Amino acid sequence: LWKESKVTFVEVNIGAQRLQRLSRIYEKRYLGPMYLFPEGPEILLILPIKEVHTLGLITASGIFKKNWTNPFLAVGYSDEEIINLIKVHNFELIGMSVSNSENIKYCLKTALTIKSILSKKIPMVIGGQGVKKSNNHRLRSIFDKITIDPVEALKLIEN
Repeated sequence: LWKESKVTFVEVNIGAQRLQRLSRIYEKRYLGPMYLFPEGPEILLILPIKEVHTLGLITASGIFKKNWTNPFLAVGYSDEEIINLIKVHNFELIGMSVSNSENIKYCLKTALTIKSILSKKIPMVIGGQGVKKSNNHRLRSIFDKITIDPVEALKLIEN
């Protein structure tokens, strides 16, 4: 509705706040506690530059935690800061969340930057509402998986 100019920015913000409030209320039923620090694999979850919607990333983080992984949320990080994170952590999976398909170009740029410095293969996943409508063939050549399901993404590190 926002993209079609059928709702105002204020209505979008109020709706997002309500969704976040509902997520906090019902997360225990579906996700378990949000502040677990499991000893499982470390996962880097990136909200790319220009993305402003964090609900999908936060929800994915909760699902990853429920599945005994240790997600690190990189919100507002530059490519240089992401590279520094990768150098000091032992991430076994890297994911990006994109809600606006116009921001896919930033995901591609960041993913290529990451791949250029990796000394070992780390699976990379992209998901979110923005990829549902994208027909970008470059995504398939750069990312190991395109999915909106965190459990599907975890299969890349279970093998």
